[in-house]
Amino acid sequence: MSSLSNVRNVRSTTTIQNTAVYKAEVPLKKLVYVVQDVSTSMEGSRLDNAIRGIKFIFDKCCGDTDHFALIAFNNSVHTVTPRRPKYAVKWATVAAETRKCCGGSTRLWDAVLSAMNDIKGMKRDKDVHVDLVVITDGDDNESGRGSVARLEAAMGKPGISNFHAIFLACCGADVADMQRIQKGKKHVRVFEEKSSDPEAIARAFGRAQTVLLERRTTYTMDGSGSGARVVSTKQTITAKGPKNASKKVLAAAATELRKTSAPLQITHNGGGGSASRKQLLLTDANKVSPLKVDVNSGGKGKGKGKGKGTGMGR
Repeated sequence: MSSLSNVRNVRSTTTIQNTAVYKAEVPLKKLVYVVQDVSTSMEGSRLDNAIRGIKFIFDKCCGDTDHFALIAFNNSVHTVTPRRPKYAVKWATVAAETRKCCGGSTRLWDAVLSAMNDIKGMKRDKDVHVDLVVITDGDDNESGRGSVARLEAAMGKPGISNFHAIFLACCGADVADMQRIQKGKKHVRVFEEKSSDPEAIARAFGRAQTVLLERRTTYTMDGSGSGARVVSTKQTITAKGPKNASKKVLAAAATELRKTSAPLQITHNGGGGSASRKQLLLTDANKVSPLKVDVNSGGKGKGKGKGKGTGMGR
């Protein structure tokens, strides 16, 4: 660690701390909740393909301690397996119970609303990512009036942290209402496979699986050295000076950072209100390592701080 003092024209102390930072891949905590159509039109190969697709998600997209749930719907909504850790789910039982439910009409929207209400009522950690997967091969002909509007509103503000929904519209299912529900919502996806061929369900599941596998892990930055080293230093610069010295502090910080080997950019985001604390955000040219500069002004009173400035290190 090195200390640089007496920055010209500004009463300040600058401290640069070097810290090794590493990028490590870690699994996400997951809840996968499946809503499966078991109406009469799903009998036979269509349901077989759906169960195989769900089994792949269960095997490959859920870790042993992740949670899984499945409900099936026809003219009623059936709980095949409530939320359980993966290790506690007996897949043979899930497949058999799903097949037993097959037959009847299609209460699609009520089933999805039921699933969302069930998820909301569950106790879970805030960092658990929820994937709701809905499969149907037809149009809703059982849910009550206004069910699409209610679901659209619920999807707009789900009240579920880290929530994602995937609708699989297969074998000619009408996607107009799904697209209405999806509109303007990045956390909702709709995959359509129009063909009446039962393999359309397998293709739809393939698209969903790609998305779910991409969200299987995330990256974290730490100093333990357990992952790949991506930056050599993390720098924190603290400067003290009079309340009107923010531009001078910015210039001084830029001067010091030019001495470093990494190309760094300094951005001063001013804001209204008290001038007792402002923050300069630094990011390297590749946007890999976040660096922060805190400017603690020593004067009293208020300052507008509307200006912006940049400095480039070399």
